[in-house]
Amino acid sequence: MFESLRQRIALPSAPRLFVPGFLRPVALRRVHVFHGLSWQTDRHGRLLWVEEGPVDNILHDEGEQYILARAFDTDLTGYSSTPTNLWLGLDARATLAEADTLASITGEPTLGGYARKSVSTTAGFTITQPGAYYQAATGTLAFTASGGNYGTVKNRFLATTSDASGKLICSLALSVDRTVNDGDTLNVSLTIGLSE
Repeated sequence: MFESLRQRIALPSAPRLFVPGFLRPVALRRVHVFHGLSWQTDRHGRLLWVEEGPVDNILHDEGEQYILARAFDTDLTGYSSTPTNLWLGLDARATLAEADTLASITGEPTLGGYARKSVSTTAGFTITQPGAYYQAATGTLAFTASGGNYGTVKNRFLATTSDASGKLICSLALSVDRTVNDGDTLNVSLTIGLSE
């Protein structure tokens, strides 16, 4: 069921920009696309919510630098090595901004046994070509509140560390705010695509 939902997520159209010398906006070639798929179940496994369709996404400035440094400038200060894991987390920022950093994260759960989920940089992503583009997708990562509530969750994010010392790569807002109570599970996956 959830795999078919992932397959229905379509890429958004390319952004348009007014370029000097052109009277009409020019379609830009998209170089990044981020999608997420999430669903929530209660302690008995009953489905409470399923996210459908693409949602707002942000590739943060630090994320742009991280991706470029890993391929083109491997000695860039602050970006000198690929971590063993990337970390997927949840938070409650009211708005997402390109300039956000890990210091901008607000409302990351502190109760209910919450911890960011590690995604191995050697085996945690699967690269596929589902169309005229390539994508790297995580498997499904389950955040289960145990012994307390997470509270309201608005976003998921990908970072280079499990604490505030690293870089914030990207964030995706959930299509609706979710309250994660003790025993609930919020299942999250992330797809990162590169496309013209």
